[in-house]
Amino acid sequence: MDHQSRIRHLLRRFGLGATLSEVRHLSKMELSEAFEYLLDYDEVSEPYPISPWEFSTNTNNDKINSSGRLFSDWWALKMATTRRPLQEKIALFWHDHFAVSDIKIQDGRKMISYLQILRRNATGNFRTMLREISKEPAMVLFLDSHRNVKGTPNENFAREVMELFTLGEGNYEESDVLEAARAFTGWSFRDTLNYRERDRLNEQIRAKVNNGESIFVFRNIPGRHDVGTKTIFGKEGNFTGDDVLSMLLDHPQTARYICYKLWEWFAYPNPDDALVERLAKVFRESDYEIKPVLRAIAFSPEFWSKKAVRTKVKSPVDYTIAAMRQFNASAVLAKRDSGELDQFTPIDGTVRRFASIVNREMRRQGMSLLNPPSVEGWHWNEEWVTSETMTHRIDLSRRIFGNRRIIEPLIEWTAPELAVEQGEGDHAKLVDRLLELLDVEVSREQRWILVGAARRYGGNGVIYDTRKAVPMLRDMLKLVFAMPEAHIC
Repeated sequence: MDHQSRIRHLLRRFGLGATLSEVRHLSKMELSEAFEYLLDYDEVSEPYPISPWEFSTNTNNDKINSSGRLFSDWWALKMATTRRPLQEKIALFWHDHFAVSDIKIQDGRKMISYLQILRRNATGNFRTMLREISKEPAMVLFLDSHRNVKGTPNENFAREVMELFTLGEGNYEESDVLEAARAFTGWSFRDTLNYRERDRLNEQIRAKVNNGESIFVFRNIPGRHDVGTKTIFGKEGNFTGDDVLSMLLDHPQTARYICYKLWEWFAYPNPDDALVERLAKVFRESDYEIKPVLRAIAFSPEFWSKKAVRTKVKSPVDYTIAAMRQFNASAVLAKRDSGELDQFTPIDGTVRRFASIVNREMRRQGMSLLNPPSVEGWHWNEEWVTSETMTHRIDLSRRIFGNRRIIEPLIEWTAPELAVEQGEGDHAKLVDRLLELLDVEVSREQRWILVGAARRYGGNGVIYDTRKAVPMLRDMLKLVFAMPEAHIC
């Protein structure tokens, strides 16, 4: 594998798709330097800042809409335009791991607060993230912690924090769940808005957001807490919920479980025990810092093996968002939006529609951001590919790349990357550049099918004429999207 191929593999797994210029930029770096560039994303500026609240503000009456769908549109746009792709890629991992769904929450304000905890701690410390997310109001509500009171304990959170968040199934006893539920009694949350001033609710929300304050906050109610002795993992004591989280974090299985899932996310399914233990040792020795584990994954020989390279089925994010990024959506959309510093200024209508369309396409493929199907999150890899989802994937070329308001400016931006010098064989060279842009490897026979499609439309000779280039690229993309290779990363 040559250096640029390694960079591309790194971007497919630790990124969200890239423009050719981004690939070329990182290819000038050593592999370790390129990885650190992706990993230390806090050092990378965001030239196109967007706030989730730009989506929630009504353009007609300036009122704030708390629909979770609007905040998921924001996240889709953020993924498509960010210069910090690893932050969003691993935040999606944590969203799947600490799954919370707006289908139950029904409040985008809680959902965006939950999401920002995941984004803020995405490559930070797992201890910190577990404690913060466990007390986040959206999680409290989703797993019924607010209904967990002494005398009638609710086991939902105690069970899931063991089975899904830390230890994994089969690494605890049923009695541990029952006793831990007693320890978590009293956990709840409260709304900080003053509803006696209903005419000022929007103003209150703006003030809190602008001041970095939370609208909903965790609340521990002593009168609801069971102060009796509990027996958990063979230990006896008057344990609190925080004590239980400490026990889980001190359990050696937690590091193994998290590293197993991280490896599957970035590399391939079913890693062997020795590999997982190697990563877990790094995790434990760094006191649950996430960055050292990511480095260990990226520079494991197994990550660069044939078992890992171009073997994973693309998720709807890897498929749809990557296409938008490869056509440099960020640069085009930034020109459309004013980039106001006021995070409650309604976002440009065309940009809003673009985000909504991209988000809708991912939903059609089975991924509704901020709405995982269950507390277990989504099922990955081959399960993304069904007859229904493949129909939607192939049709992506028509529904997005057939929308002139979206595709024409993207093609204008991309045309110089695709154009080649006139002459014999320029149709084939155009196809090669398109495949390079999309980061897809196809067979010789498939390539010539694409060359034939380019030739029918005029190929390189029409690439700067958007009226003719749009149908040509739309049909070429439909052919590419119908090829299995386009769905592997």
